[in-house]
Amino acid sequence: MHTLTTLNIRDIKHLGMHLKCTESELIEFCTNPDPYYYKKDRIINNQLRPTATPIGKFRIVINRLQCLLDRIELPDYLHGGIKGHSNKTNAAYHIGKPAVINFDIKGFFPSITSKMVYRLFRKRLGCSTYVSDVLTGLVTLNGHLPQGSPTSTVVANLVISPLANRLKILSNKHNSDYGQFVDDGTLSGPRYMGKLRKLIEKIIRQEGFEASQKPHKRKTMYSNEEQIVTGIRVNKRLDVPKQKIDEIKKELARFEQLPADNLSPKEIASLKGKIQYVASLNKTRGHHFEKQLKKFQHTTKKT
Repeated sequence: MHTLTTLNIRDIKHLGMHLKCTESELIEFCTNPDPYYYKKDRIINNQLRPTATPIGKFRIVINRLQCLLDRIELPDYLHGGIKGHSNKTNAAYHIGKPAVINFDIKGFFPSITSKMVYRLFRKRLGCSTYVSDVLTGLVTLNGHLPQGSPTSTVVANLVISPLANRLKILSNKHNSDYGQFVDDGTLSGPRYMGKLRKLIEKIIRQEGFEASQKPHKRKTMYSNEEQIVTGIRVNKRLDVPKQKIDEIKKELARFEQLPADNLSPKEIASLKGKIQYVASLNKTRGHHFEKQLKKFQHTTKKT
């Protein structure tokens, strides 16, 4: 499918054709959304967050809407939730830089309001007033983007595109690189990059958002220390952060000390997944861990 620069959906019948549902169904989803979401608090990035996931026939419609929105062209410096992009493609921009500056948009999905989303559909994507109202109702819940909905990341990317464009212009002025992975942003370049933080946070505020002030969310990392971008070490190549390596070492050591019947298949599968991720970034280190795990599993089978 070819990419789109706009939607230009002018009437509800046209929208219904895209989503394969009737106007009355669309209105029901918008005016009485609660029964169409499964709500649960989940631990995301070590924090308990409320999530809302579309269910039933509404989920089918939302999936179709996501496919439509995914066709809208986005700049290549946005990486979160975009086909062919990942935390690895985001990190790759920042390999071997004198300085890496990370920042985070505070309360990302809740901070994207229905007003912002309506403005996106009405002003930037060329939809009529009525269609923009309906689309806003489909992708928001209680006045903001819900974490857990398939459309939330793509809508968020579209909403923050003007902010991302300003940060990209700033990075170009300073001979540096910029990438955004959902709420995590990074600029990397000359050693003085840390001095740009106040300006970056000012631009974020001007665009209607707020930068997190938590120390671990606003780091400037230099080439003589470990530089991490979206969970990946970028000093000389894409690699695994030391903390992750240490965590796996400790877990393997713990496994070796426990009786075999004290370990569940779920625990072993979880560790295996972590090791496979290590191998995707560092084959040598990953294969070493894989050998240790296989040796351990072989020993437990004998006992």
